[in-house]
Amino acid sequence: MYALVAVGVLAAILRVSRRLRSWPWAIALGLILGGAAGNLLDRLFRAPGPLHGYVIDWIKLPYFPPTFNIADSAITIGATLLVLASVCGWRLAGDRSPPGEQVRPPPGPLPGSPAAGSVIRRAAEQGGQQEGDAEDR
Repeated sequence: MYALVAVGVLAAILRVSRRLRSWPWAIALGLILGGAAGNLLDRLFRAPGPLHGYVIDWIKLPYFPPTFNIADSAITIGATLLVLASVCGWRLAGDRSPPGEQVRPPPGPLPGSPAAGSVIRRAAEQGGQQEGDAEDR
């Protein structure tokens, strides 16, 4: 299961990398790509077998309970950089969003929400009434 998630992450990052022009995003996605690839290689080539191998965690710090490896560190640092790049307004294209710019959802209900169903029903009812009115004329 973890190996399939790692393959999905690798594929997604490689796909996004074609349009990547931002150095903060490039560094962050590179760290995540390297960490995911490292853990995937452990899963592929370590015992008990392909796609079921164990990832070896070998770094143990004093006063820090989890044991981890370099790949885990790369994924954590990369994810932190992604959050910072987003908060600071860096875009994949390499430009920055103007201060105070907010991304707004499109007007109207979201597709699949209960409100969207009522809007569709009302539109169908209104359309039916208009057709009936045309027949009466």
